[in-house]
Amino acid sequence: MKTDSGLQKNFSPSEQRKKETILQVYIPIGVAVILFLVMAVLAGLSATPGSSNVHHWSNIAFMLLAIPAFILLLIGLIIAVLLIVGQSKLLRWLPIQIRTVYVYFLKASLWIWQSSEKLTSPVISAKSKSAGYKSIFKKHNK
Repeated sequence: MKTDSGLQKNFSPSEQRKKETILQVYIPIGVAVILFLVMAVLAGLSATPGSSNVHHWSNIAFMLLAIPAFILLLIGLIIAVLLIVGQSKLLRWLPIQIRTVYVYFLKASLWIWQSSEKLTSPVISAKSKSAGYKSIFKKHNK
């Protein structure tokens, strides 16, 4: 963004994210809601010829059709908001738990390594001693 002096102003990442969220999420949603409401009102007005009785029943029918749709949209919006909030809490909680799991895996791998060393050390020492004895006897037999 250019300032009055012609220099480019650097925004922090959180400020950039807020501006991008406003531009990419809130403005399109607001424009879509306003356009939907304008189209609904225009459809209601153009469907009524002129009689006040017809106009009255047109408004009632419009409300009977619009209220269930708005309730369903509201339920969907609430579910979406709850999913977003839950996911953000999960993303804050998850790295800590992953580190804890990583520590447990490190402890388990250390225990497995130590156990395998204890189990294989007698076999390795016996094999090395037998190889040493064989080499000594081969040298003396020649």
